[in-house]
Parts: sequence; C-alpha cells; structure tokens
Amino acid sequence: MFLSKKKHRLTSYHINEAWLGKQSYLVDIFEKLNDLNLSLRTQGENSTIITSASKIQAFKNKLSPWQTELNKNNTDMCPCFNDFIKENNIDIFTLKNIISNHIEKLKENFSRRFEDFLENDLDWIRDPFSYDICSSTLQISEKEQLIDLISDYTLRNQFKTQPCQKFWLSVEKQHPVLCKNAIRLLIQFASTYLCETGFSKLVSIKTKYRSRLNPEDDMRIAISNIHPNIDEIIRNLQPHTSH
Repeated sequence: MFLSKKKHRLTSYHINEAWLGKQSYLVDIFEKLNDLNLSLRTQGENSTIITSASKIQAFKNKLSPWQTELNKNNTDMCPCFNDFIKENNIDIFTLKNIISNHIEKLKENFSRRFEDFLENDLDWIRDPFSYDICSSTLQISEKEQLIDLISDYTLRNQFKTQPCQKFWLSVEKQHPVLCKNAIRLLIQFASTYLCETGFSKLVSIKTKYRSRLNPEDDMRIAISNIHPNIDEIIRNLQPHTSH
C-alpha cells in the first residue's frame, strides 16, 4: 500500500504472484539456514568439530529429500511457501524448477565450503568401536592402535559413560598416536562461543573504575571454570595486625 501510494517502481513486484511465491520460499529456506547457524553458535563451550560437522551433514542430507518431495508437488517442508500457494491457488509447476535449482546450488555450496569435514575422517573419533577399519584411510600404526583400543572391553564401557573429549584424553598413555590425532581435531574452534565469552568478560572488567592496561590475570579468573575456595584462602592468609 505504501509503495502504491508513492507510485514506486517496485509496486509491480508485490502484485506479482510468481515473485511473491519465490519470496515465500526464501523465507522458509533462510529460516532453516538461520536455525542451523544458531545451533552451531549456541552449543556452548563443549562444542567440537564433531558435533558441528554432524549438524552440517544432517542439513546437507535433508536437501535431497526436499528435492524429491518437491518433484512430487509436495511442499510441506516449506510451510510459508505451502500456505502461499494454497491461499492463492497457484500452480507450482512454474516455480518448482526454480526452487529445485536453488536447492541443488545449496548442495553444491555446502559440499564446497565444508569439504574438509568428511564424515569418514571423523567417524573413528566419534565412535571408534563402530568404525570400519577395513575402509579406513588411517596410517598402519594408527590402525594397529585402534584395533587394540576397540578390543579392550573396559575402554568400550568407559566410552559409553564419558564425553568424547575426556575419553580420548584418558587413553593418552595406552594409545598416544590415536590420542594426539583425535585431540588435534577436537581442540579446533567449532564456533566463536569462547571468543565471544572472552570479549563479554573483558567488557565487564575494563571500566573507567578499573582500567588496568594488562587485564590478563583478571581475564583468566573471569573465564575459568575453576571456582576458588575463598574460605580456605582467607584462613591461610595472615590477618592484618595493628601497629
């Protein structure tokens, strides 16, 4: 209504059903991408490349089924687009090819951007006891240690009760090569969570009332998960005596 009143050149787009149909599809697909992005950013300090790669792979695996359903004229995976075409009684034939091509481009884009995170390269870290060693690309020394590891039923039970990071750290002495390679991947930053946490703490520390040039010690305490025993520290300090 605003554009019509102003007689703007963009008015024609907002009465074009094909153009509005494409916009409604974009609303759906960007909402899905935004949900993926938020899930990668809000995993917290325990997020790893393993969990992030799994979420990305899950999204990639949804794209082909979406194309298949679209070819069957089923648009339930895009609720906004689905409601639009039903309310306006639009034949999706003209839009189907455009949407299918866009999904295909998304698949190519994800494959190119995340080609370093191949599932087979991470499976032995995610679950070594279900890993297919025969199709593995690991070195022979790594394969030998992995065979020793998966043959140990004590470690198998330990793996079920521990987070992935703690498990690999716990086997460092028995399987140093595997542990080193696993930790090398697990310590990579999977999101900007830790950086954002550090900046947030620094903003709280660096005020006009507390403007030290070197806030490293304060930052270390602020972002540490270790809680000091204040009562014990006070008991071990010499109280101030009067002169």
